[in-house]
Amino acid sequence: MNHRQLDCFLAVAECLNFSHAAKRLYLSQAAVSQQIQSLEKELGFSLFARTRHSVELTEAGRYFYPQVAGSKAFFNAAVARAQAIAHKEQPRTIVGYDGPLAEYWVGKALKKAGTERGLSPYALKRATLPKLTAMLIDGAVDAIVTTDVEIRGISDMKFRALCSASPCVFYPKGHRFERMRYVSVDDLQGERILTAYNVPHSLAPSNIASYLQEHGVLPDTAVSVPDGDTAFMAVSIGMGIFVASHLCDGFAVRHGVESVDLQCDLDNVVMGIAWKAGSNNIDAFVNSALKLFEGKEKDAPISNARIYASDVD
Repeated sequence: MNHRQLDCFLAVAECLNFSHAAKRLYLSQAAVSQQIQSLEKELGFSLFARTRHSVELTEAGRYFYPQVAGSKAFFNAAVARAQAIAHKEQPRTIVGYDGPLAEYWVGKALKKAGTERGLSPYALKRATLPKLTAMLIDGAVDAIVTTDVEIRGISDMKFRALCSASPCVFYPKGHRFERMRYVSVDDLQGERILTAYNVPHSLAPSNIASYLQEHGVLPDTAVSVPDGDTAFMAVSIGMGIFVASHLCDGFAVRHGVESVDLQCDLDNVVMGIAWKAGSNNIDAFVNSALKLFEGKEKDAPISNARIYASDVD
């Protein structure tokens, strides 16, 4: 098993298309297929179910994807640290994130920090939230964009809430939910539910995923997609519905997807920045992120969320 094989696997898992994955990696489609076949032969099981018109992760592949993505991110972070030490470079600020929503805000905050305060060299690492938490605890990253649930109860951890939003359901135009002011878990029965990052099999499912599982509407047969943007695209073409929070409203709009409140006994999803107590090299990033949310920039993808930045010191 080598890095080229794993890079190809991650690309195909995220694109669910061999041609698109090949373009991302600047390889031929045949080369990507060869790497995947070689990896599957070495592992002894299939990672993808292929038809003439679609590519999907197998059950084993759905489990394997977040593990590989997190391990690769951890390895890359360790390499970056080691290189900086070996060359006596200025320490990098490494920020971890898990998907398009966090990526948008991380990029905006880093740009603002660099413009206003002068930020030390930085690097971005993408992984699932459980992996990011482990990397933060082990010191592989300096800060992560995460939810309050993920780091709750972990000692020596600081968290700044940026914004929160209530759970909701994203559905395609013309769906029966258009006529409803809100939906309950009973209304979700029989619907094909999409999940991001293989949530049902995650070591740390979100509160929303756990709630749906407890009420029997998120079975193992739920369709897994690699990230939120892919979920919205799938919703827009009628492949299913996506249960998340209004934090994602802006991204849904880009894909022409509608949303309706989910009536359930759950707290709002709170997104923020977490870092270990005693870390001083991320102050510029944190402060810039807070100022960014205070400003509520007009092109922000969050349209129906409560902004917390002005509520914290």
